[in-house]
Amino acid sequence: MDTIVAGDMNAHHLHWRTDRPSSRCGTKLAEWAEEQGLLLLNEPDIDTTRSAPHRRATTIDLAFSNIDQAAAVVEEYLTTGSLHYTPLLDSHENIERTTSSLTDIIETAIRTCGHRQNNHKAGKNPWWNEECANTLLDFRVLWRTTENPTGEETQRARICFKRIVRRVKRDFWRGIIASITSPDDVYKVTRWLKPRQRISPPPIRVGEQIFSTNKDKARALGRAKLARRTASDDIVDPWSIPVTPETSIPFDQKISYEETRFGLLSTGNTSPGADGITVHMLQKLWPIVGHLVTDIYNACLQHGYCPRAWRTAEVVMIPKQNKRDLTDPGTWRPISLLSCLGKGMERIIAKRMSHLAIKNKILHPNQAGALPQRSATDIAAALTHDVEQARRRTTKRVATLVTMDLRRQGWPIFLIRWLATFLASRLANVRFEDAIAEALELLCGIPQGSPLSPILYLLATAALYKLPGATQRYGYADDTAMLFVGETLDETTAQANAAIAAMEEWGRSEGFAFDINKTEVIHFTNQKRSSLPPIRHRDRTVRPKPAMRWLGIWFDARLNFSVHVSKWAAKAKSVIYHLRSMSNTVRGISAAAAQSLVAKSPDELRIWPPAAPPDAAL
Repeated sequence: MDTIVAGDMNAHHLHWRTDRPSSRCGTKLAEWAEEQGLLLLNEPDIDTTRSAPHRRATTIDLAFSNIDQAAAVVEEYLTTGSLHYTPLLDSHENIERTTSSLTDIIETAIRTCGHRQNNHKAGKNPWWNEECANTLLDFRVLWRTTENPTGEETQRARICFKRIVRRVKRDFWRGIIASITSPDDVYKVTRWLKPRQRISPPPIRVGEQIFSTNKDKARALGRAKLARRTASDDIVDPWSIPVTPETSIPFDQKISYEETRFGLLSTGNTSPGADGITVHMLQKLWPIVGHLVTDIYNACLQHGYCPRAWRTAEVVMIPKQNKRDLTDPGTWRPISLLSCLGKGMERIIAKRMSHLAIKNKILHPNQAGALPQRSATDIAAALTHDVEQARRRTTKRVATLVTMDLRRQGWPIFLIRWLATFLASRLANVRFEDAIAEALELLCGIPQGSPLSPILYLLATAALYKLPGATQRYGYADDTAMLFVGETLDETTAQANAAIAAMEEWGRSEGFAFDINKTEVIHFTNQKRSSLPPIRHRDRTVRPKPAMRWLGIWFDARLNFSVHVSKWAAKAKSVIYHLRSMSNTVRGISAAAAQSLVAKSPDELRIWPPAAPPDAAL
C-alpha cells in the first residue's frame, strides 16, 4: 500500500539534521520508519522552521513514504504565517502535470494573440512587387469581362504580364548580385548551384510491397528507418547488476536560473517540436515563465524523471543529397524535431557531462564530437602525425587504417535515473509531406536531434577505445578508425583482422552493431605491389582503396593529399564558373567583392596539409 507519513515530529536525528545530536524521540522515529520500510523524503539539513529569538532554525517537519521516487521540498513561498515552512511533496505525476499545464498555457496564448502559419500555403516569391500584382489584376479583369477570352486584346495583356514578370525577376536578381560586398554573401549565392526537388516523390518499395499514399509512405519509412532494431538483447533489470564505480564524478544536482536561461535561449530559433513552441516564443515569455521552467528542470533532475512530452518527436523524412532512387527507404533521411523546452535541459546536461568527461579522463584523447576544444580536424591531424611518425623511423614501416556503462564510470545515481527515463518509452510521429502516421514506439537507441545524444554515444563507446589490438584508435561521433603499424602489409592486415574480430565480440556483449558495408581500408605505404591484401569483416572481404574519405578529408596511400586537393579544386572551379556566369563588364559582382573572394579561396582549398603540419599532435 502506498503510504505517506508527514507532520511536525518535533524530534531530532542525524538522518535529517547533522549539526544537532539525536534525541530519544528522533531515534525511536528513525527506527520505526526503517521497520515500516518508509524512506525520509526531506533533504538533510534543510530548515523547516524559521529562526526565532533564543531559538535557531531547525528541521522537525518531516515526511516519510514508501512511494518510489517521491520527494519532499521545503517551499518558502507557500508559507501560511506559521513559524513552520510548508513541505511540498513532489512526484512524477506532479512534474507531468506542471509541464503539461505550462505547454497548454503557452499554446493558448499563441492562439489568443496570433495565428499559426499555414505550412501548406505557398510562400510569395521575393521578387513579386506591386507592379506585378497590378498587371495580373488587369489581365484577370480583362479575361473575365471580355466577350472573347482568347481574343487578341486578352493575348496582348497576357504577353504584357509575362514581359513585366521577366523584367522584375531579372532586375531583382541582378540587384542581389550587385549588392554582394563580402565573401559570405558570395557563398550564399553559390547555393543557387544546387537544384531543387520539384517533382512528387515516387512510391516507396519495401521488399515486395509498394506504398503509394503519403500516410502509407510515412508508416513504411518509420518502420524501415526507426524500428529496424529491437530491444530483445537488452538487460532486463540493469539495476540488479552490482557495479563498482571506477571513480566518483561530482555533479551538481541544482540548475540555476541563469544556467536554465542560457541552455534554453542561447541557441538559434530552431524548428519546434510537436508542441509548436519555438525558442523565439520562449524568449518573449522568459520574464514570466523563467522561474517556473527552472523549477521544472530541478524537479526533473532531482527525481530522475523526464516528462513524456519531451520524449515525443515529430520526424520529418527528407531525401538524401545526390540520391536518385527515391523508391528505396535508404535514400531518405529522418530529421527529428523535439520540444524546445526539453532540449533546453538536455543542452545543460550535455554541457556538464562533456566537461566532466574530459576533466575526469573518461573519454579517450582521440575521441571527438560534441566535446569542447576537440574537432574533426584535430583527430585527422593526430592520424596524419601517427602515420608519418611510423614512416620516419629508421626501419621503414607500413600502416593500415580501418574505419568503422555509465554507473561504472562514476556518474551519480540521480543523473543515471534521469537518463534512463530520458531514453525509455520514446515516441515518434513520422511525417511525410502533408501526412502524419500513428505514433511509433522507439524500442532502442538514442534520440536523434537531441543535444544530449552525441555525448551519450561517446560515453557508451568509450570502452571500445581501450580494446587491445590496434596501434591507435580515433573516433568522431559514430565514425571509428583503427591504425595498425608493422614491418609488412601482411603483418598489419593480420592485426586488423584480429582487432575487428575483438571489436565485433565487444559489440555483441554491449549491444552495438557495426555496419559492414561502411567498413573501408587503406594501406599507407610506398611499396609497389601488384596486389594489396584485403581485410575481412565478418563474411565480407574489404578491398583496400587507393584513396579514402574520412571526416571530410581524402587520405591517399602516400599521404600527400593530392586526391583531396584535386577534388576541392574541382569544386572551386564549379563555383568560379557559376560566379563568372553572373558577372560581366557591365553588371554583376563588384570588383572589390570578387578580389576579396579570390584572396580567401586559397585558405579554403588548402585545408590540408597546412592545417595539420607533420609534427602536429593532440
